[in-house]
Amino acid sequence: MINNNQDTNQLREDLNERKYKEIFQNSPYSLIITDMKGKIIDCNNATEKIFGYSNSEMINQNYAQFLNIPLNQILLTIEVGKELFKGQSSDIIEIQIKNKSGIVLWIGLQLSLIVISGLKMIQIISQDISERKKAKDRIIKLEKELTIKEKFAVIGEIAASVAHELRNPLAAIKNNIYYLSKVLKERSEDFLETTTNMESDIRRVNKIISDLLNYSRLDQLELNYVNINNIIDNVLRKLKISDNISVDTEFTNNLPNLQIDILRFEQIIVNIVRNAIDAMDKGGTLKISTEKEENQITINIKDTGTGIKPQDLSMIFEPLYSTKVWGFGLGLPIAKKYTELHHGSISVTSELGKYTNFTLKFPISK
Repeated sequence: MINNNQDTNQLREDLNERKYKEIFQNSPYSLIITDMKGKIIDCNNATEKIFGYSNSEMINQNYAQFLNIPLNQILLTIEVGKELFKGQSSDIIEIQIKNKSGIVLWIGLQLSLIVISGLKMIQIISQDISERKKAKDRIIKLEKELTIKEKFAVIGEIAASVAHELRNPLAAIKNNIYYLSKVLKERSEDFLETTTNMESDIRRVNKIISDLLNYSRLDQLELNYVNINNIIDNVLRKLKISDNISVDTEFTNNLPNLQIDILRFEQIIVNIVRNAIDAMDKGGTLKISTEKEENQITINIKDTGTGIKPQDLSMIFEPLYSTKVWGFGLGLPIAKKYTELHHGSISVTSELGKYTNFTLKFPISK
């Protein structure tokens, strides 16, 4: 029987400590207690399930070393810890880690300031959020695919409705220009300049119509085994490249033939090279190289033009996205679509004001 208040208070403290320890160890979340410098004082059983290290391996170590993240992110986490003096828990910090077994996980961390035996310490609650992140990424991907499909539908409708309606009047205008150039005996320089500009504009509009039709066309390939060096060389001969742009080709000899749709492969090269030419309106160098890498052929198309803004890099393959004053923004999306039809890949790197490099990779058929 308890006879005094002191014994009661002591028993209550013992019970509270035992309850806390029981809750601490049985929590489904990882719980880590550190000092203000990040040294681990204690951790519960759930911590081992996430990090893969036993309690004895983690205690007295700095918790940052188990996060496997760059120093600047660790410092950010420590700064969050310093702000905890306000008495509030931090926002959840999402960090990717690699556990003891080498498995990459996403975890959510939340830090709070606690006081134990008069000493300020940091409590870190961790949770494995890998599946949640995967689900979120899948949702984002599905939403993006849905948006692209909606754009495809719009493009198909536009192509079907405008191609015939526009090409007939354009052909008539072109014929009338030709007729006037033949019947008029005296043609001033202004007349010649005007008709030349009109013919250029007609070609430009026809290209937009062709892009619309190409992008909405059925995905059926007419495959042939060909040497891509020859195809690229032929494309460069046909394109009008300004005299202030030098062309440098580095083709690897004896490349194995690729099984490709020649017309669509040509369109891939044409669209990327035209993009490069547009980026070098003040001149520059266009470099195209080919090489064999294991079971694929790699093509690099590099220009020394204006480069692409970082915020535009992730958007350049999106249909109907363009930073140019004319066009529908379909050249690069068509190049991407045709590359993927060949089970290939396309990527881009760029530095503003210096260069842009497109890398195409096509599998070698066995």
